[in-house]
Amino acid sequence: MTARFAGRVAIVTGGGAGIGEAIVRRLVAEGARVAFCDIDGAAGARLARDLGDAVTFRELDVADGDGLTAFIEHAAAQRLDILCNNAGITEPGSTRDIDLATWRRVMAVDVEAVFLGCRAAIPHLRRSDRAAIVNTASLAGLGGYAGMAAYSTAKGAIVNYTRSLAIDCAADGIRVNAICPGLVRTPMTSVHRSDPAREARMMSTIPLGRVAEPHEVASVVAFLASDDASYVTGCALPVDGGTFAAVRPGLSGAGAAL
Repeated sequence: MTARFAGRVAIVTGGGAGIGEAIVRRLVAEGARVAFCDIDGAAGARLARDLGDAVTFRELDVADGDGLTAFIEHAAAQRLDILCNNAGITEPGSTRDIDLATWRRVMAVDVEAVFLGCRAAIPHLRRSDRAAIVNTASLAGLGGYAGMAAYSTAKGAIVNYTRSLAIDCAADGIRVNAICPGLVRTPMTSVHRSDPAREARMMSTIPLGRVAEPHEVASVVAFLASDDASYVTGCALPVDGGTFAAVRPGLSGAGAAL
């Protein structure tokens, strides 16, 4: 493992498990100091114990905008080079059957928290000469999933917000990109993968023929956050085993790829 992030400071939201945990581990392995938050205090505390002094952890629901802003302000007080807005939730339901409270909860976590995180972090990132933001969107943000109206809408918003923010931040030297994962082996997708028939349908849409592991997604995040991607900004990069190339929009067969 290289030390691409030696001396750099990163913030990761939703860093306690799944893709977020893999991102935290990868950044630390490459030399970064990482402050991360997660709504699951037990999971976050376990990861913090495992990684020791290289990380700090705060239990936090990112839908608490004031709490999220305070967390970022504290973590970035001395330095900030990388922000990974990874926290997210999914709730099933089409427009005709999802309730308003659920819709608003998904938007608060998956969209508003990304906006608030970026707004709090940008003044600190401006002081870095190698600043990067990486947002976790989804393949659902590029095509949409049947029966997942709120999640698809939220992730589509993140894709376009990333593009807009990249333009706005270019003059400050802050690169902004998004990853769009397909099906990844995480706790969030376990409910979908536990149904053999549904998993078989999802697998049939993946040209590489397998589910991604979280560390494979984290490696793409590390690339986008690193100097290796110094001329990459405004990108929404599928990390999906070829699903988007093969299926294109209308990914009802892909189920939930988070």
